[in-house]
Amino acid sequence: MSVPSRHTWVWVAAIGVALFAAVWLLPPLFVGESETAAEARRHKSTNDVRVALLQALGGTFLAAGLYFTARTFELSRQGQLSERFSDGIDQLGNHESVTARIGGVYVLERLAQLSPELARSVVPILDGFVHEHAPWPPKEEQPTRVPGDVEAAVKVLTRVAPLIKLPGFGPRSPDLSNLDLRQGNFDTVNFGGAVLRDTNFDGASLVLAKFRDAKLQGGSTSMKLEVPARVFS
Repeated sequence: MSVPSRHTWVWVAAIGVALFAAVWLLPPLFVGESETAAEARRHKSTNDVRVALLQALGGTFLAAGLYFTARTFELSRQGQLSERFSDGIDQLGNHESVTARIGGVYVLERLAQLSPELARSVVPILDGFVHEHAPWPPKEEQPTRVPGDVEAAVKVLTRVAPLIKLPGFGPRSPDLSNLDLRQGNFDTVNFGGAVLRDTNFDGASLVLAKFRDAKLQGGSTSMKLEVPARVFS
């Protein structure tokens, strides 16, 4: 959707002037020049037609004004969302501050909640982020505790991925397979429907976490994930 050009507004103004002029030129044609009609009645009829035309034109311009106002508002909103999306990506890519990256994660979550189209972009970005920074098996320099930014991104993925509706399949399941989530805090997180194959939760806190319909097959997950049966409800 593009912004109305200068030529568009020139044409709108020209049409408006032409219609306004017509209001004063056309009524006598509608009323006629009957020689038997009194001059006062002829003027009254002419003015009545002018009033009717002005009301019609007023309604038309009001509708056009509302349309252009709504269009401008939507363009402004889309521009703001795009700017915030870029800011979130920049924060997520900050190599010096974990706090900044966590802030970027939550900025992207907010945008995904506001726009289904952005949700389709946010999910693969966060998916790539967590798999790059906390893969399982781990990289040599990888810490034994899941980093705070990855922990935040995993939690956001469980909330944002289901916002994407797949035709014929329903809400999208977050792919959290092959992740090193050791010693993380995932209390009350709903992993329902998530793909968790070969995901290492060793030492993680999972109080009141839910795993209903989660895909748990895989060596690391099946061995490391020891939680009460009630979390699958």
